[in-house]
Amino acid sequence: MQNETFERPAPKEQILQDDLMRLRVVLQRFLLAYLHPSFLSGRSARGRFAFRRLVVATDPNPLGKLLARAARVFVKRGLLDSVSLVRVGYPDDGKAEAAEADEGLDPSASGPTLTILCVDCEKADLRDEWLSVLRRLAGEAAGDRRNLCTVASILPACPPAPEGIEGLSEREFSWFLETQVPDKTPGQRFLLDLEAACRSIVAGGFERIDLCRIDGLYGPFGHCLRYFDLHETIRTAFREGVVRVGSGDFDETVSLTYTVDAVRFLVHVAYAPRHGHVYNFVARKATVADVKFALRKLFPDRLALEVAAAPAGAAPSCRTLNTLKLHLAHWKPKLGLTLGAAIYRTACALLDIDPENRKSVSIYGGRLDRIKALEMQMLRDVDAFCERHGIRYFLCGGTMLGAIRYGHSIPWDDDLDIGFLRDDFDKFRTLYEKEMGPLFSYSSHNNRSGSGYIVDKVRLDGSYFSTRYSSEHVCPDGLFIDCLVYDKTSDRRWLATLHSRTVRVLSQCIEVRWHNRPRKGPNFLRERIMAPLLRPLPLRFYTWLFERVIRLYRRKRTFKYVIDSTGKLQWQGPMLARGLLDVKRVPFDEGFSAPIPADPTDYLEFDYGPEWLPEPTLSRRVAPHNFARIDLGEFLRETKPAADWRAVDVRGELFERE
Repeated sequence: MQNETFERPAPKEQILQDDLMRLRVVLQRFLLAYLHPSFLSGRSARGRFAFRRLVVATDPNPLGKLLARAARVFVKRGLLDSVSLVRVGYPDDGKAEAAEADEGLDPSASGPTLTILCVDCEKADLRDEWLSVLRRLAGEAAGDRRNLCTVASILPACPPAPEGIEGLSEREFSWFLETQVPDKTPGQRFLLDLEAACRSIVAGGFERIDLCRIDGLYGPFGHCLRYFDLHETIRTAFREGVVRVGSGDFDETVSLTYTVDAVRFLVHVAYAPRHGHVYNFVARKATVADVKFALRKLFPDRLALEVAAAPAGAAPSCRTLNTLKLHLAHWKPKLGLTLGAAIYRTACALLDIDPENRKSVSIYGGRLDRIKALEMQMLRDVDAFCERHGIRYFLCGGTMLGAIRYGHSIPWDDDLDIGFLRDDFDKFRTLYEKEMGPLFSYSSHNNRSGSGYIVDKVRLDGSYFSTRYSSEHVCPDGLFIDCLVYDKTSDRRWLATLHSRTVRVLSQCIEVRWHNRPRKGPNFLRERIMAPLLRPLPLRFYTWLFERVIRLYRRKRTFKYVIDSTGKLQWQGPMLARGLLDVKRVPFDEGFSAPIPADPTDYLEFDYGPEWLPEPTLSRRVAPHNFARIDLGEFLRETKPAADWRAVDVRGELFERE
């Protein structure tokens, strides 16, 4: 079960999986949190997702390709019952891709239907076929008043807006293209014909149709940027090792829309309060120079920068759209990716570069490797102590998963977790504080450290590693190793579940009583009620009661289940104990092996589900703690003897002694 069984997917596939995960999560949040039943158009009687069937018509463009792949995710996650795909203008060599996209889809299901047409208007040779498909699908949608049709027109190349105008609104764009552009390109004429066909459908009696103009589309599947070639820009920069910014790159403001943002908006429009509208959709606006500067910033170790001065006084032109009307559809742009993140994903997919979660670990300011090195020093000290006293422990949680998946800690994880069965932990707790090295402290609600955590922690003195929660208390707050405990419980599963959930309730009481006021977040109202009820009794009463409850079955000699009495799995109930009764050592650091359960399968499936071995998507590779302060002090570069560094004081630096 070592890390040779783990295979990381190709960079493009990693990015695709993450985009689909982001899309699914944001859509679920949108449906559950951001939409109110009072303005849900065509909602079901229960106020849930109104459309049970999706019809996607697309030519070979990035938006349609992503939506086709996302369709299977929607069905699998229960957002939709079925999806049908209609392909326009696909060549013969696209049949294999089409068959793959159709896998698992059921076009025979019925119900309220959302029809989305993804049309690349630059492909004017498909004009007649597209107009025929539009009329046919709109006619089918008109058979049920709950159905909706959305036409996503990916704009062709268009002239810049009149001088001084920074973006054309919906009717301004139509007027400008119809009357101010005498020599229209085939793509521009196709766009006008498509919009005229939509108006004629509304005039014919089917009013539940919307038109979304999408400009500047790009992403891992390709791009529809008409004014510069993003993919060629990226390839050239990496081939030459330099990003060249020309003077003309400052002169034009263009539209930029990442494909995931476009898909989210199409679903959003389906729940707009009114239909029969045209919407301009642009995720953001930037110059070509902005894009190139972002590319250089994303890959500073690979790309140099060469900038040509722009002439002073040059009048910039705008090839973009005004998107003020989006507020009518209750659009929330803050959920989208930043320009840098979107370009980074596009570049990694294009060049087969393994993507990193740079933004997620930026909180460490380049210190994560040093943090891991210091934590390994702490783990070696704990390991030597346990070996000396015959105490059995094992890596647990994400630390165990990292040992199996990588042969070291998870790259984006910032702490270590070790686990004990109760008898071993009691011995460890009693002896370690007396014999620990001079650099360490032992933080527990069971001693006088001031900690109110239910988890005991081995901490590194002389450092700060404070969460927003712990930094509000006067207690040891340095780098830490969590010491988790797995307690015996009843062999009857329902009693074991009751035991585990009682422990969970008591641990929440301790958290609220220690903080002594409600915390902002999803549990604010509950804690607002709990805080005054818990306040009459001191914190030590709740910790005493907690210790008594978790030890209810400590005298059992044989046991089938254990509960995670101090970790995140309390609410899940009991887990099988058989895999934790013996340990084996696996490589975990250079020259060091660490113990894990002899059979960790039950534990990992209980914690992470049956698909525990593959890496999570990029957006889930995040810092696990909500930090308020990270300060390694004199440990930043090297580890010194305890006598050589200044002792920290959690009240503030000015209290510290030289």
